[in-house]
Amino acid sequence: MIEFLKQRKDLLVPAVLLVLSFGILSYNSFSEEKSQPGILSRAVLAVFSYPQRALMYTARGVVSGLNRYIYLIGVEGENLESRERIEELLAENNLLLEENIRLKQRVGFREISFGKTLEAEVIGISPVEEFRTITINRGALDGVRWGMPVIRAEGVIGRIIGSGGSRKVPPNVSQVLLLTDPRCAADALSQRTRSRGVIRGRGDYLTLDFMERGEDVRVGDRIITSGLGGAFPKGLFLGRVVEVKEGYGLTQNIQVEAAVDFSKLEDVWVILKEEEAKP
Repeated sequence: MIEFLKQRKDLLVPAVLLVLSFGILSYNSFSEEKSQPGILSRAVLAVFSYPQRALMYTARGVVSGLNRYIYLIGVEGENLESRERIEELLAENNLLLEENIRLKQRVGFREISFGKTLEAEVIGISPVEEFRTITINRGALDGVRWGMPVIRAEGVIGRIIGSGGSRKVPPNVSQVLLLTDPRCAADALSQRTRSRGVIRGRGDYLTLDFMERGEDVRVGDRIITSGLGGAFPKGLFLGRVVEVKEGYGLTQNIQVEAAVDFSKLEDVWVILKEEEAKP
């Protein structure tokens, strides 16, 4: 029996204390002569108040933690919704900015004095590396003719060419020979000094050819169309000088960076001749 009690003392001691405390409290509650609890009662209450307080504080902590957890879950959900809404608004803003730029470009082209323009979309790019061409969704039925200049707000794109090696433009689509194609050339001016040369395509860049050694050409100079030869109206931006070297002959070797990023073409404008422009 004693051995059993030793083995169960971890359970018996709390049980005895619990019974003792209830007994004392019951005695005090049924005693009419004592208005105040006795010394033993106060001692028992003091002893048992500590675990009671601990349990109370623990319960309060658990409840507070649960409340904070629930609150944080709600805040996280609201933050996620806010982030998604912000991303949607940013996307809408980007679309509006892009549309605003396009509208400004359209208005700007309408105010240019070199004639009417026809907006077109790029629908194809030549897969052949040697031939730098694009296809647009406008053709002969829209008033597009061979040799017409094609531009963007940034500068010159190229000119209209025919199909199958001829000057005939298809009814609903047309090909544009890009300025970077070796077959394309444009009479040009240095905007700063008015020195003349010829812009030629070299694949990934342009060169300003036939510029004499004595002409003042510097890195950073803007090169524009001269208007001579009838291919392009005067004053269109072709590119900016990025390198100047002395040549072996009478001319300089000048490299020009094109004004337009030809890898990101989406919308272009065809300059229509007045007599061929559709009403």
